[in-house]
Parts: sequence; structure tokens; C-alpha cells
Amino acid sequence: MAYLSNPLRAGLACLILMLLNPASSWAEGDTDCQCRDSQGSMQNLGTVMCVDITGNQYLVRCEMSQNTPYWKRVNEQSGCPQANLSEHLKGRLTI
Repeated sequence: MAYLSNPLRAGLACLILMLLNPASSWAEGDTDCQCRDSQGSMQNLGTVMCVDITGNQYLVRCEMSQNTPYWKRVNEQSGCPQANLSEHLKGRLTI
């Protein structure tokens, strides 16, 4: 059998090491990526929150792009939805 050239040997060695490593992260499929919010806390992918950008509030979601987590605007219009009870429900609510 002919001897393998050095680049071919190196490639074959890398392939064997990849196949023998059961703990590799690509095999698991789990990502441990998070976005950092304005208070410094880490937020999971898919988290939606309201943030202030130069005096305007925007609804943003933690997403991935090219292996980098980032905050993406949900819509280009400024403003965030407000949670409040309608007048109809306020009359029925007893505390």
C-alpha cells in the first residue's frame, strides 16, 4: 500500500478524531446562546421584551444570526403593547 501524503494523513487524522469524540457540541444540537439585556442579565433565545432606543420604545426578540445572538426589532414602528384591563373587565373584577 502506498504511503499517504502529509496533508492527506492530517485530514484523515482529523476525521478520525471528530468521529471518536462523542461529546462534541455539534452532535448534541443544543445551543447555549443568550442575549444580554440592558441591565446585564442574560435572556434566552426567543425572549421578547420592550427596550428604549434613543428615546423610542421598541419590541425586540432575542434571535441568532451567523452564530451570533442579537436583539431584532419585532416591528419597525416604535411603541410597545400595554397590558391593561378594559373598562368592561374592570367593572367585573373584585379584589
